[in-house]
Amino acid sequence: MAEHEHGKEGSPLRSILIVGFSSAWLAVLVAGWVFPRSGGGSVAEWIEGIRWTTGTWQRWDMFKTIPNLRRYEVELVGETQAGESRTFGPVLPRLDRFESREAARHHYALNRILDQQDDFFDGYIIQATRALQQTDPEVEQFTVRIVAESTRTLARSREDGELWKSAPRTLGPFPVEDDGGR
Repeated sequence: MAEHEHGKEGSPLRSILIVGFSSAWLAVLVAGWVFPRSGGGSVAEWIEGIRWTTGTWQRWDMFKTIPNLRRYEVELVGETQAGESRTFGPVLPRLDRFESREAARHHYALNRILDQQDDFFDGYIIQATRALQQTDPEVEQFTVRIVAESTRTLARSREDGELWKSAPRTLGPFPVEDDGGR
């Protein structure tokens, strides 16, 4: 009876599985620090695949606050055949306005999506084209206008008194009739 109350909590196989899984997981976490992606190689790619699949990928700078951008605005500017300019929000699927102050993490998502080197960019342009076709069929082409104001370091601000630096950029134009030319 005493053995049943304080007895075995599980079979030896269960204990072996728990220790094995925990050890493998620890190895993946530690190897992610030891073999950074820039180091390349099959080990780094294998580990990165596991981390992306399980949602455990992280960088140390993920947990910093967000004061690097003072302002981040994105809008889609459509142009009709008559030369008329029409402004839409970038948030799909309804082309809603983007309010970076109310949704601070969204600016990272849009920044990543609008990076032309990333795989998400082409998909975003295709979806934005389809949304514009449905919202305003008169629009023939559009551009993506981005205005980002980055805060500067204290040392640089002391040099010239400028607290932030504006970096506007425009992507496009993208034709609307054929999914943005993609």
